[in-house]
Amino acid sequence: MSGANKIGLAFAAGWLARGVLRAKGGAAPSFGRKKLAPAPHLVPDLDRAQMYLQVAGVMLLVLDREGRIETVNPRGAEILGHDSPAQLIGRDWFETAIPVREREAVRAIFAEFISGSADAPDRVEGLILRPDGQERLIAWRNRIIRDAAGRIRGTISSGEDITEARAADERVRQSEALLSAVLDALPVGVIIADPKGKIVRDNAAHRELWGVVPDPEVTSLEQYGEWIGYDPETGRRLRAQDWAMARALVEGETVQGELVECQRFGTGERRFFLNNAAPVRDAGGRVIAGVVAEQDVTDRRAVEQALRMSAERVQLALAAGAIIGTWHWDLPTDRFTVDEQFALNFGLDLALGREGLSLEQVIATVHPDDREGLIAAIGSAISRGGPYAHQYRVRRQDGRYYWIEANGRVDHGPDGTPLHFPGVLLDVEEHRALLAERDRATQLLKTFIEAVPGVVYAKDRQGRMLVANKGTAELIGKPPEEFLGRTDAEFLEDKAQAALVMANDRRIMDSAMAEQVEEAVTFADGTPAVWLSTKVPLRDGTGQVIGLIGASVDITARKAAEAELERINLDLADRVARAVAEREAAAAQLHEVQKLETIGQLTGGIAHDFNNLLTPIVGSLERAHRKLDQDERTQRLVAGGLQSAERARVLVQRLLTFARRQTLMAQPVDVGTLLDGMHDLIARSIGPQIDMVVEVAPDLPPAMVDANQLELALLNLAVNARDAMPGGGRLTISAAEEAVGSGHPTGLAPGRYVRLAVVDTGVGMSAIILARAVEPFFSTKGMGKGTGLGLSMVHGLAGQSGGRLVLSSRSGQGTRAEVWLPVASEAAPSAPAPAEMPIPIVREGLLLLVDDEELVRIGTADMLRDLGYEVVEANGGAAALQTLRSGLTPDLLVTDYLMPGMTGVELARAAHQLLPELPALLISGYQDVLDASVDGLPRLAKPFRQADLAARVAGVLDDKKIVRFPRRQGFDRPG
Repeated sequence: MSGANKIGLAFAAGWLARGVLRAKGGAAPSFGRKKLAPAPHLVPDLDRAQMYLQVAGVMLLVLDREGRIETVNPRGAEILGHDSPAQLIGRDWFETAIPVREREAVRAIFAEFISGSADAPDRVEGLILRPDGQERLIAWRNRIIRDAAGRIRGTISSGEDITEARAADERVRQSEALLSAVLDALPVGVIIADPKGKIVRDNAAHRELWGVVPDPEVTSLEQYGEWIGYDPETGRRLRAQDWAMARALVEGETVQGELVECQRFGTGERRFFLNNAAPVRDAGGRVIAGVVAEQDVTDRRAVEQALRMSAERVQLALAAGAIIGTWHWDLPTDRFTVDEQFALNFGLDLALGREGLSLEQVIATVHPDDREGLIAAIGSAISRGGPYAHQYRVRRQDGRYYWIEANGRVDHGPDGTPLHFPGVLLDVEEHRALLAERDRATQLLKTFIEAVPGVVYAKDRQGRMLVANKGTAELIGKPPEEFLGRTDAEFLEDKAQAALVMANDRRIMDSAMAEQVEEAVTFADGTPAVWLSTKVPLRDGTGQVIGLIGASVDITARKAAEAELERINLDLADRVARAVAEREAAAAQLHEVQKLETIGQLTGGIAHDFNNLLTPIVGSLERAHRKLDQDERTQRLVAGGLQSAERARVLVQRLLTFARRQTLMAQPVDVGTLLDGMHDLIARSIGPQIDMVVEVAPDLPPAMVDANQLELALLNLAVNARDAMPGGGRLTISAAEEAVGSGHPTGLAPGRYVRLAVVDTGVGMSAIILARAVEPFFSTKGMGKGTGLGLSMVHGLAGQSGGRLVLSSRSGQGTRAEVWLPVASEAAPSAPAPAEMPIPIVREGLLLLVDDEELVRIGTADMLRDLGYEVVEANGGAAALQTLRSGLTPDLLVTDYLMPGMTGVELARAAHQLLPELPALLISGYQDVLDASVDGLPRLAKPFRQADLAARVAGVLDDKKIVRFPRRQGFDRPG
């Protein structure tokens, strides 16, 4: 076999590596631009961003609007050729790290990106220049950074050094181009077929040999028709399944030097082809492809035939260089003669060669390792007769051993006696070298494919799998015999996944353009993954696409890291936004709370002053009422004054209730009675320009709600209605029972409810304002005119009580606010009937009365004296203690709570140090003091009537309750 045939077979086997080589290919390094509209981001949390920059495995870089480096992580400093990030902070990025020739292009991209353009690319590839002069290719992913106002303040980029990867891609592309060029330049016909016999690759020499372009839609056996040719030695007709390719694929046989007489397509010309075939096996030894190298030896065959027929034809064959010598062995005489070419090639004496040599002389130059086999082959041929062929090594004139093939024929006489043994010697050194190279290349190909990480495969035009490595089998989860020769739709369980992969393959083969695609796949165990696949069209010698070569790598971890980085960026932005919003809301809420607290304190102080004023008024009117019992007209006037004072006291109590914070305590409430009690307060709050109408349905059941909070809610609704009617109008407050069934428009649970409606004839609300009306701090009243908490408080109260706030309004047509409250299962407690003024019980005893308000102290002292008590007055704590130190031993200490210099509790504690058995009664107009437990002291609320004072003082004296104060610093008993 010729050297060209051997080289052809070797490169044909090497061609199978193209799937691996081309899979690593890619575009040449350049500034790639993928135009995606950058999503806006707020300024990320710098502490968390710094921490992430420290641990990130890729280069992370933050630039301000002018392109100065704000932040870079240690990996980035390493890639840029610096020892630490500190060496880069504040430097101009373009001057520091971009080559001069690329600088303008990079600045243009940065300017487009920082402008917020939707066309700005968020993925680019570009070169950086290190201080040592080395250039590196970086793949960047960019995002803009925005501040809290949405303005672009800079960029954040992640970069991956792809210099070595791109260099490797370029080397692979060059190797692939070289391999393809060498294969097509070979004069030997080469065919590569899949296990089913389909041709996946041939070269120009093969098409020239056969005079045909193979049809890629049919298998090689079908292509070559019903028969393949004749065996010229036996004359036996060969069918397709007997051909070398079929034997290599089906039997796994290595075929060497098969000579076949074939009929060329088109012309019908018969030619002799010398075939060498070999199977390509995977790591498990299974045949995955077949390779055939064909050489047209028609002319050489003719020479060999001529050699057998006549010396002239033998000389012609010798001149052609196909034969390196001839011999004739006369067996009866054992005379071995050789021609000049034989003697010359093996350094024999030509004269002796013509006269005759012994077999021992002829085989003297045979390699020692081949001699025994040669002698056995010669003996076998002589004994059986007929054709003889054997390959062995001989030492030629240059002293080296070469492979030759001896071909001859042993002729027997009629009696079976061996007579003649003529033959020729063929140089098969190149043929043997080609076979060795083929075997080496095949093994190298197997090793190379299996060494490639990830998935490497080749498919035909129909998507059938032709070649696949171990990684492919692991991904599919099946042995190669279950997917080779089949499409993804046939061997993948996930048909949707198969359809997507095959659609990508068809698009690439139809467009004849290589692509890199990301494909979502599922492993055999159900684990999802993302593969980055590089797919390249597979072409035949004419450039026609006959299939596809692909390589895939698992990028699940990388995608997860990118998604995590994206999530972190979004999370940081979201957290910053929430933090800012929460901070602003908290500040606004704090402001409103402080304002409400101030209003509460102011209201409480005013109410306390009113209590101090009402206390002497009530006391004086009661004393006058008793002393003027004979004057009917005066009695009516005094009674009217007492009634007004009582209404003022109730009003003050309501102010105190609104001024303090209370826990929601739901209880049965008579809504009609509550509205009646609030009538005056609401009327005064809305003013005389507004006509107020209250409508309460008869037999209205009690509602389950906190009475104090309901009063505050109604007052808020009334004030909102007042503000909506600046020119006056009508305010209607109604209460009625409603039964709610399933599917009610309010969304309430089925049951019985009390519906409180507050309806005004004011300006109303638009649909947009109505939708936001119950949002906390939302107000349309203008700066300083409303807190925005009124409706949200009413909404919360109704919801916590098991009901609902329902608002309806239209611009210019007023507003209707309905508070739905569940009906209580128990009756509301009856309001106590107005008590008649009892006749005070006259008692005896010495009382020490302390109050800094003179009118209150005088009025209280007079009421106590009318009751029969002896009263000593003091205008403060200091004066009271001085009186006690002077020797006064009263039966009871009656003291106001809030006084300059010393509170009533502090006075009681100091008095206890002087007189341990002295009881005390605490009087206060502050509701918080009355509600709290103040050192266990009995308390009396201002304003009080004489009966209240009499009962409380008598009760304390009768109980003889003495509070035992613990010893505290500053109140030690005087020595």
